[in-house]
Amino acid sequence: MRVPVLPVINSPLGTAPTSRWWIRWCVRGYRLVILLTAAVLLQWSQQHRQQQAQGPAVSLQEAQRLFPQADRLGPRDARHDGHVAYSRTGDLLGYVLRTSPQTDDLIGYAGPNDLLVGLTPAGELTRVLLLQSGDTAAHVAAVQADQNFWQQLQGWQPGSETFPRIDGVSGSTLTSLAIAEALQRRLAGTTGSLRFPDEVTLAEVLAFFPAAAAFRPETHRPGWYTVIDAQQQVLGQVVRTSPVTDSLIGYRGPSECLFSVGLDGRTIQQVQLRSSFDTPEYVERVREDTGFWRTFHGLTLDQLRTLEFEAAGIEGVSGATQTSYAVAAGLRLRAQRMAESSPPFPSTVVNWSWRDSGLLVVIAGALWLTFGPARSRRWRKVWQAALMLFFLIGSGDLLSVALFTGWSQRGFPWTTAPTLCGLALVALLVPWTSRQQIYCHQICPHGAAQEWVGRHRRWQIHLSPRVSRWLGYLPGLLLCGAGLVAFTGLGWDLSSWEPFDGWILRQQAPVSLGLAIASLLLAVILPQSYCRYGCPTGALLKFVRSHGARETFGTAEWAAGVLVLSGAVWLASPTLEARLWRVAVPESVPATEQRLEGQAFGTFWKVTVRGAVADPAALQQQLAAELERVESRLSHWRPESETSQFNASDTTLELEYSPELIDLIARALQVSEQTQGAYDVTLAPLTEAWGFGPSGPQAASPTDAEIESLLARIGWQKLHVDREYHSLRKEIPDLQIDLGSVLQGYAADRLAEQLRSLGVQEFLIDVGGELRCAGTWRVAVEGSDGQAPLRSLDLQNAALATSGTYRPGPNGAPETAHILSLQTGRPIASPHVLCAVIAPTAQAADMWATALFCFPSADAQRLAAQEGLSLLLVDRTGSMIATGEFATAGTTQKKP
Repeated sequence: MRVPVLPVINSPLGTAPTSRWWIRWCVRGYRLVILLTAAVLLQWSQQHRQQQAQGPAVSLQEAQRLFPQADRLGPRDARHDGHVAYSRTGDLLGYVLRTSPQTDDLIGYAGPNDLLVGLTPAGELTRVLLLQSGDTAAHVAAVQADQNFWQQLQGWQPGSETFPRIDGVSGSTLTSLAIAEALQRRLAGTTGSLRFPDEVTLAEVLAFFPAAAAFRPETHRPGWYTVIDAQQQVLGQVVRTSPVTDSLIGYRGPSECLFSVGLDGRTIQQVQLRSSFDTPEYVERVREDTGFWRTFHGLTLDQLRTLEFEAAGIEGVSGATQTSYAVAAGLRLRAQRMAESSPPFPSTVVNWSWRDSGLLVVIAGALWLTFGPARSRRWRKVWQAALMLFFLIGSGDLLSVALFTGWSQRGFPWTTAPTLCGLALVALLVPWTSRQQIYCHQICPHGAAQEWVGRHRRWQIHLSPRVSRWLGYLPGLLLCGAGLVAFTGLGWDLSSWEPFDGWILRQQAPVSLGLAIASLLLAVILPQSYCRYGCPTGALLKFVRSHGARETFGTAEWAAGVLVLSGAVWLASPTLEARLWRVAVPESVPATEQRLEGQAFGTFWKVTVRGAVADPAALQQQLAAELERVESRLSHWRPESETSQFNASDTTLELEYSPELIDLIARALQVSEQTQGAYDVTLAPLTEAWGFGPSGPQAASPTDAEIESLLARIGWQKLHVDREYHSLRKEIPDLQIDLGSVLQGYAADRLAEQLRSLGVQEFLIDVGGELRCAGTWRVAVEGSDGQAPLRSLDLQNAALATSGTYRPGPNGAPETAHILSLQTGRPIASPHVLCAVIAPTAQAADMWATALFCFPSADAQRLAAQEGLSLLLVDRTGSMIATGEFATAGTTQKKP
């Protein structure tokens, strides 16, 4: 009997069998489909969030935030383009509308804003709420807290009145002006610039045409001015680029230019930078670079409209590249808008720069090293050195998960970064078709740097196969996490997950730079440690890589399929989608006043709410959670807080912290500057020495020598904050901060924001005696006996805080021990026993109540008037000084 002979696969032991060709291509196609589907899902999720944020119509719950008596909404009103709000009895309350999506192109500092707008039946602007903002949290918070800004808008009647001249919020000018401009466009339909509101003057025109006697605007071409001499002869035209270019951001903000056009109506004679929101240093560099401006002289408008910067020799002003490129792009965009056939959006002409040329050389060199003759490998070290130099000081165009997710959500920048898009395609397609990991092996400078520092074998350690295998899952998990962050819109900065921004020196990304340095140090003992155990971008490129003749469906393929399918189901399910992107507003039930209370910051908090609350227990839990979050993150009494981490650090290098802490310290330093150091959050060593710190009461009061030593560690001038890069820097290693004089007020403001976001219209918040309210509430300032109130008043949409010396200090210290002098290091000898302040926010009231307590009465009144605060001072004899709302308040004995 013959025994059948089975075919033997000619492969080494442990190697997977060769797959059939159709299986190989099915697996490759599957990976490509997964990748494209994930990109589509990210784009859909982004679009869906925008649609939910914009909303095709205003909901009844949103209308009730403007008109609490609203019972139903009528159809859109043609005149005001908003929904009509009616009361239960059918009375017309007003009109409600949103500014988005019509104003989504109006960028403030970093993004657009969506406003909820209320108009009276007569068409007057009565109230504006900021629903959502793409701008930075610090800028938005500053605008929301500035009541003067919002008051400028109230009472304006679109259609019958010109838009009022708006004063922007100091430190958040672009954000505030973008909000005002959104209202102007949405309600009045005008497109005048609020960022650059100043009209062109004859003095400016004379700089272009010295013989000019007058100029007049051209009605058919906004922004054009015809210039005439004394004999009424036309000399030419002057053109301003604003408002067309108001959304073109250079380094930190937009710029406006003026240029003159000759009698032919098409030739540019001269260009000048008129005004800019960019960094002043960069603006001056651009102003002074005559060669840059000379590039545009003599161009026709048609030439300017299709201008290619590389061909024209526009390389940017040294030290101010982004600012100069924004100016050049603005001039080109203005020319495009002038032409009758010009597109409504920025140019689609591909921008080509020296960086693109260099990156093209990088791609070509990598292809040569990958597929060229074997002798090309001899140049690998030289190639790696050139790569690191190019990316470190020249380009910075590195691939990352932040880049891929951003492109998936918003589209590929084919016109602005053509070679970077080409690099991404090469990095994905080469391994998919040929198994060659071209980007990781031949292009990535961080991989090359790890290879260089890991050449010393005697310093290296070797992990066991089991540990190495488990650590090898980390890049894939990070990649999944990055996709989840992008899919859900959590707002985390994915660029800080990888070290690649650390290679872009001009970006000053401290987190990425720290990660880059740490991973290179680790690579000395664990070769290629980041590439093997930490790089999510590498995990993405590894996923698409072909396995040649041994293609199979492995764990990565199945896991990717499950994740993509889950995302698709999530998007398709209305219930899950609502949980992710919508905040459900339950049907409200009638209610009068409800009080919620709890403990935080070592004291009690109370919130009284008027109106309907569907679930008081859930609301109390939410407010308590927010207070716990603020305390655990910002209180130096919590060892795990950011404040404690800052105090424990002994470096004078810049360190990155949360925008929340940065904004809080920045505001505190402003008050320190205004009070010449009488208010100072760097006094933590003193409060600790006097028994008011986390260590508790001390055995004895500090000696003179100890106080002198402690004072050397204190000083607000020794603390530097960078709000743009969210970083803090100490001048001395042992500098420490104590936010106890502001944290309770800030917490009250945070609760106010939460209540407003939930549609609560009237509330009174009390966090350890710091009050913040919406609506009108009867409150009182207690006397030192704790019984008879000194003042009772109606507090309306404001905050009230007190600072006093009611309680004795520890260890026999004087009763003023808990308020310390930054000059003497001892309890302050204040003539007052009480200082109360009314301010727009509890944070401001809390800081100023502490600061003004330290001043003599005359100085305290001067500062309060300067800041627009109401002030109440009580001295040891019981005499009172009252200004503002305290001056008109009663002395009734009723408790609040």
